[in-house]
Amino acid sequence: MRHYSVVASLCCAAAGSVLLASPGLAAVAIRTLEVANAQNVLVNGLSADGSTIVGGAYLPLGASSFGYKPIYWDQSGPHQLSPVSPGTIGALAAVTADGIGMSGFTGNSGDTGASAALWTAPSPTGQKLGTFGRNVNNITWAMSGDGSVVVGTNHDAAGQNSQAFRWTQASGMVLIGSLPLTPPLDQSVVPRAVSYNGSITVGTSGTAPVRWVGTTQQTLPLPAGGTGTAVDVSADGGTILGYYQAPAVPRTGCLWLPGDILVPLAAPIGYSQIAPIAMSDDAQTIIARAGSPTPTFFVWANGPAAQPVTLTDYLSMHGFDVSGWTNFQPKAISADGLTIAGTGQHGGPVIGWVATIPAPMTSAMCVLVGVTFRRRRRLD
Repeated sequence: MRHYSVVASLCCAAAGSVLLASPGLAAVAIRTLEVANAQNVLVNGLSADGSTIVGGAYLPLGASSFGYKPIYWDQSGPHQLSPVSPGTIGALAAVTADGIGMSGFTGNSGDTGASAALWTAPSPTGQKLGTFGRNVNNITWAMSGDGSVVVGTNHDAAGQNSQAFRWTQASGMVLIGSLPLTPPLDQSVVPRAVSYNGSITVGTSGTAPVRWVGTTQQTLPLPAGGTGTAVDVSADGGTILGYYQAPAVPRTGCLWLPGDILVPLAAPIGYSQIAPIAMSDDAQTIIARAGSPTPTFFVWANGPAAQPVTLTDYLSMHGFDVSGWTNFQPKAISADGLTIAGTGQHGGPVIGWVATIPAPMTSAMCVLVGVTFRRRRRLD
């Protein structure tokens, strides 16, 4: 009898609230993302629908050498893609909203050069995106939800100076902004996220958070004397996630809302130096890292003004067993904010993980649940 009443009260504390775990229910194991014989696993991206995770696995290349291979996971398990010939290694960085298109890099073990590449699942064969600038080290960072735009960086031979590119099937690789193709270059020009249709890209140019509309660069507003970066953008391009810092102001997570209205994230009590990682499409669920006093990962589950909870507490609240995990880090979140993917260790090498939280119950569902439980109590 107590089980029904406890669950009913937890379900409907408020219409639309998230279902919390009942003390009477067993914890759910977090799904692990592993690859046989891998010494390490990368998780770099998650499709908007939460169905596909992309990254790489550090696998044997021969009797005594290892290298990363491009890997994606879906409900059926891991799938290894082929580095684009003549490359022997690679990794995936981004995925389309439906989990079919994937971008990353391909190259050769021991070679500093890399080439941006594109794959279309389930085919294991990819294609290089072309040449750009010095063509020494092209790496993709993000792609649009519809797969029409890929963005990334091109580095010099020393891997120091970088410039940003935007790729479409029609244009090939083109320069984002107005940085020159020859030194001196801004050494930190990084496009990090793209809107669904590819019209808006966000990232960093030097020490400034920027937005590119097509290929035109715009600097986002900051407090006086501030620096910062942009790390994620909503599907419609209107809301941007990032952080800023200024004299006497520690690194602060923030949103730039439509109209470039700057809204800081509520700081976790006792923590500072906030570096956001990703957000849901409505910006109501945000994952971020606090750097001080000790590196800790947090989840903002009710918008930027709400007090966040630690990632492990958040998942435990929703019934997941997080015991035994170390170096537990989130890397990506789905558009609805209900699926989070990341990496960690569970008594062995670094592996990936993914957790999908039950959808919030509507008030109509709460009424139905309450009626069902009352009927069961009467029968008992």
